[in-house]
Amino acid sequence: MKHNYLVLNVDDIPRIVREAFFLASSGRPDLMLIDVPKDIQQQMVVPNWYQPMKIHGYINRLPKNPELSQLEQIVRLILGSKRPVLYVGGGCLNASEELRRFVELTRIPVASTLMGLGSYSCSNDLSLRMLGMHGAVFANYAVDKADLLLAFGG
Repeated sequence: MKHNYLVLNVDDIPRIVREAFFLASSGRPDLMLIDVPKDIQQQMVVPNWYQPMKIHGYINRLPKNPELSQLEQIVRLILGSKRPVLYVGGGCLNASEELRRFVELTRIPVASTLMGLGSYSCSNDLSLRMLGMHGAVFANYAVDKADLLLAFGG
């Protein structure tokens, strides 16, 4: 579970629900719990749906968008590598279409962690399947011999 709330004031319900959906779908998606006690459930209220979220500390820690110079450097590294490999983790599960498109464009083979299985089709020619102790030997060798390892959603 990612986070939980205990509603102590009926007026907080719209803000808490909005925050919970934001937190559940940002970063690494996970479960949320909103505990609404019976005395709060039985109160009458006209909800204010436009309350601002109160999660400033969380929002400040979210990764910033990369600068153009950083992206250009990554493209240069990809173009200059002879044996690149993508190391794909569970953070890519909700970005499988983007991952598939990236692999189509770059033709870089994909080795998945256990949590990353399903983010890229194992039946694709560029799939090295799972790496690690219980993974494919060739996936482990490919990662070991790679001259560029791009870790996505680790």
